[in-house]
Amino acid sequence: MKKSLIALAVLAASGASFAQVSITGNLTAGFQSSNVPIGASVNGGITTADQSTSGFGVDTAEIVFSAKEDLGGGMKATAKLGLVDAARGMTAGRPNTGFGPGDAELGLSGGFGQLTLSSSRSTDYLSGGVAGVGGTFMEGRVFFNRVSTDSVAYSMPVGPVTVGLTYSEAPNLLGLGAGTSGAAVVANDISNGFPARQVALAVQYANGPLSADVGYLTNDKIDTTENKNHLRGSVSYDLGVAKLGGGMERQTWEGTNFKLTVTDTLLAVSVPMGAVTLGANWAQREISDQATAADNGSFNGYGLKAAYALSKRTAVSADYTNWANAVDAKKQSVYNLFLSHSF
Repeated sequence: MKKSLIALAVLAASGASFAQVSITGNLTAGFQSSNVPIGASVNGGITTADQSTSGFGVDTAEIVFSAKEDLGGGMKATAKLGLVDAARGMTAGRPNTGFGPGDAELGLSGGFGQLTLSSSRSTDYLSGGVAGVGGTFMEGRVFFNRVSTDSVAYSMPVGPVTVGLTYSEAPNLLGLGAGTSGAAVVANDISNGFPARQVALAVQYANGPLSADVGYLTNDKIDTTENKNHLRGSVSYDLGVAKLGGGMERQTWEGTNFKLTVTDTLLAVSVPMGAVTLGANWAQREISDQATAADNGSFNGYGLKAAYALSKRTAVSADYTNWANAVDAKKQSVYNLFLSHSF
């Protein structure tokens, strides 16, 4: 350790660049109980038997290595490597043999802006983004599942505004040398929003208590189905006594004898009360333009959450989520009681 510190001191004195590395992570464990009644929508089908479960276990087990290096001339390099799921024990009857791959990100920044190469699993745009200030995630519940993709992104801040352009490959084609040509994307997979190669233009604004985000996305043609329109926007405002958030995302697909429009809406609020933070959100999905009238309609869900900070890094939380994820499907619910520590 002393030799490493001396070597770093010599490099700094000589003007040579070196990387600053930090290790962070999170371990969250506790109890979960779910209610999945007959008639609920699970994995694209309707349940014919009660699938309710409960038990103790680990929810999150993650380590993230982050590095920063000053390259001189105003340029910096950043790298992040995530490792997840080491503490989950038995999974589907198989012993866990160690960490699995998490998100990975490599970037260069300078006067030209920020260039980022990554392989990561994005959070839900609404409940996991600017609008999601309270409550629980709606990813895979009311909204689409999110999956890992390889992507390259460029962003440029101009005062409080940041303009970004992202190219993402198909999520079923991870890895070097795949994703841009020569292989088919997953076709007609509505659970993931017809995943395909995607280009996204986003404009973000952040100034004091106000944050906002608008974007336009376009997808590759998928077999005979094509993404015609994908617009989204979200906003949040911090009043001090409470933080409010909301947003909307609208996607339209059209093909031979096929049309589908999906409109997602989220409203959220969080209220800080000393060491306690209370949060709630409400989400809705509306499906329209399908030829069969029975396939059109809306479904929704809501989430409640309370967290008590024992310290800056340790917290106890409880949350409850109730939702349907298909038209005319029965509501299902889940509640969690967690102890969480970040380092």
